[in-house]
Amino acid sequence: MWLGLTGNIGCGKSTIANLLGEYEDVVLHNSDDLAKKVISIQNGQNFIKDTFGEEYLDFKKLSELVFNDSNSLQLLEDYSHPIVYSWLEKNYKRNKINVLESAILFEKGLHKKCEQTIYVTSYPPIQRQRLYDRGLTDEQINSRLKNQLKICPMTKVKMSTYHIDNSLDLDSLVKIVNRLYNKIKESE
Repeated sequence: MWLGLTGNIGCGKSTIANLLGEYEDVVLHNSDDLAKKVISIQNGQNFIKDTFGEEYLDFKKLSELVFNDSNSLQLLEDYSHPIVYSWLEKNYKRNKINVLESAILFEKGLHKKCEQTIYVTSYPPIQRQRLYDRGLTDEQINSRLKNQLKICPMTKVKMSTYHIDNSLDLDSLVKIVNRLYNKIKESE
């Protein structure tokens, strides 16, 4: 089965994915990591040079560009997303829980391929502190959130099978994820 995992930057998607990944019948697929791989191979590098210029082979510069220019983001997504989707289809594991982690799961319609979805939220000051801890500035945080908030958070909660508020400590989150995993197994 496909299990979608989504939430805005700094809410703890990857932490939850890693906790789920500890179960032997769970396979993790991170769309951001896949997209980075797509643009790091030769064809992707050629696309970046031809479309944006050689200086954007630096991933930080490319990130700044696409998170501040919707046309550039669209060009990059138009190139990388079909390749990512193809990879996901080829790497689906039968008789496993295939977790598809994507910050833009709903925005790009990927939730439609998932039998169930998890939406992760966090108390905004906690979320922002996590992002500061990663070295992001207010400007960088705001530009990334702008691209992830095209659908109202309450709508995402309603669209999801499960909602996790990841505002507590790690021990609490481990217990929540364990209960959630058991629910998912019961529903298979």
